[in-house]
Amino acid sequence: MDSLLSRWGLQGYDVRPLTEGTNNTGYYVGDEFVLRIHRNAITPTYEHAVLRARSSAGTSTRFR
Repeated sequence: MDSLLSRWGLQGYDVRPLTEGTNNTGYYVGDEFVLRIHRNAITPTYEHAVLRARSSAGTSTRFR
């Protein structure tokens, strides 16, 4: 997991399981980030487009 997180400069963070669904698994990375690993071959293009649009607009996505 550290080698994966190091690609984003996030090595050394506490990683905890979040959820496990049919197509993906989620992890809390520290208290700031969520890592979602997709387990199927379909690229989640719509979801990525929404996140890119929110990022371009300068908005933050927070789930509680």
